Amino acid sequence: MKARFLLVACFLFACSLPLFAQPTMTMSNGWNQTVTGAAATTTQNNQVQTHTLAPNQSWDTGDPANGNTMLQIKFSNSSGNLANTPVYITNVVTAKLVYNQTYGVLTVQLTPATGGGKHEHATAEANVFLAMKPPTRQFCLEVDVLKGHKTLLLANGMVVAATGKVALLPPEGKSGCVCGKGLPPAKGSDMEQFEVEKRCDTPKKK
Repeated sequence: MKARFLLVACFLFACSLPLFAQPTMTMSNGWNQTVTGAAATTTQNNQVQTHTLAPNQSWDTGDPANGNTMLQIKFSNSSGNLANTPVYITNVVTAKLVYNQTYGVLTVQLTPATGGGKHEHATAEANVFLAMKPPTRQFCLEVDVLKGHKTLLLANGMVVAATGKVALLPPEGKSGCVCGKGLPPAKGSDMEQFEVEKRCDTPKKK
């Protein structure tokens, strides 16, 4: 009887390990000023959480970093919202506020959760897109199509609304590369749009 009890207890403990191992989304302040971080799970209509972040301070929001939970996050100070936030994200483990020396802008660097299946270059390009939103130049980005061509998941975990030549997008639930530009949110929305213009060029076989 005792051996059976120990076996059951070990089984329950083993089953509980994945629950405790699930990653959560952390907001980090890599800037030289104190800011406020805010996060809300839009998929569950939770109330907004806020936390004051001094320079080099991080905050574990406790919100799941997986593809089933969409968050709206923003950084702000007394002057208003910072770094082109608010922004929608999913499957992101870290959202870090940084000053981009290359482009001379304050931006958010998103790090997708392990297992996102994206290459580092695609993630970096999506972070540049976020830094320049809404960007005026054309970007060619890896996207996952969500919700019947209505929303796109970028390689860095940013979620945008699809517009433009949406027929050029891969099927729902599939990944592909498309080129286009960012647009401000549509009226009545606060989610940035990606205007699809063409499919990415593929190298010609020799």
